[in-house]
Amino acid sequence: RNDTRLIAFARSLSRAGFVVLVPDIVDLRQLRPSANDAASLDAALEELKARAPEHRPGVMAISYALGPALISAMGRDRCADMAFIVGIGGFHDLREVVRFFTTGQYRLPGATVWQKTEPNEFGKWLFVLANAYRLENAHDRDLLQRIAQARLRDRDADIGDWFGQLGPSGRRIFDLIANTDPVHVDRLIANLPGPLLAELQNLNPARLPLHELRCPVILLHSRDDRIIPYSESVALQQAIGGEKAELYLPTAMSHVEVESANLSGIGQLWQAIDALLALRD
Repeated sequence: RNDTRLIAFARSLSRAGFVVLVPDIVDLRQLRPSANDAASLDAALEELKARAPEHRPGVMAISYALGPALISAMGRDRCADMAFIVGIGGFHDLREVVRFFTTGQYRLPGATVWQKTEPNEFGKWLFVLANAYRLENAHDRDLLQRIAQARLRDRDADIGDWFGQLGPSGRRIFDLIANTDPVHVDRLIANLPGPLLAELQNLNPARLPLHELRCPVILLHSRDDRIIPYSESVALQQAIGGEKAELYLPTAMSHVEVESANLSGIGQLWQAIDALLALRD
């Protein structure tokens, strides 16, 4: 919450007439999104309602935070007491996100042909770092954290010695990360250690009846996103329903940041801002 970009963003929302609260959620700050974060978001919403009782609260969730935000909203009578949900670079099905950052392949809903691009290595090693602590084996936990940190610093870092020392649990995670064939991803996910697999399932919005959401949803996702493919927000809109969820796909962004080099593609971004201001009014 002390990131200067987030502070500037919060101040911009405040100047636009919103009462803004930025919660400090430990798991998200440590890049460990969890289904349990929904309880922290519930507490933040209650605090916001206490500070501004004359207004209905809304949630703006960025990237992986959209998972806990949707879980929280579903638990609040399908967001009946909320003014809106805004998701920036979010996801619908974690399995498809894993498929993308390991193989670079994704499909739009209903499509049978894979599309391929070069994913950002950050997503892959963030996944390892975020989930290594869930392993019961301390040795594998430590080795996977070292491997992920080394590869986050240098994508070509030599990890051979550490890899050779991994036990069965650590190898299951590494097998998934090393795979490049989208067909094998579901099997490799199913083979993950129990605690990790359970967390993936609990955090996955695809398991929820999202069509029951009762508040407006604005989805913003870059077509050039190399962390989470834009197909995930397309799938989210379909799962929620087009009458409740508006989708904007600008080319002026990377994952969650505006890129000055792509300002020619800012039209969709402007329309999303306009839709949010309309909800404010």
